[in-house]
Amino acid sequence: VNLYKEILALAHHLFERSGRIEGRDHDNWIEAERIVRTLRKIAGDDGRRYILVNVPETGYALKKRNENGV
Repeated sequence: VNLYKEILALAHHLFERSGRIEGRDHDNWIEAERIVRTLRKIAGDDGRRYILVNVPETGYALKKRNENGV
């Protein structure tokens, strides 16, 4: 998955989860970038190692697990 698209999707998720508060786009982007880069670092160069963090409000971990066929 493209890094930009992954960050964008998570930033939008954070926006939705926060109650769609306007003017927090930069904060949502920075937080999403931090999360995605951390998860990619954990995954390693081949992207096969990962940890699954269940955050029920976002459903993000479930989506990533389904994308990876796990």
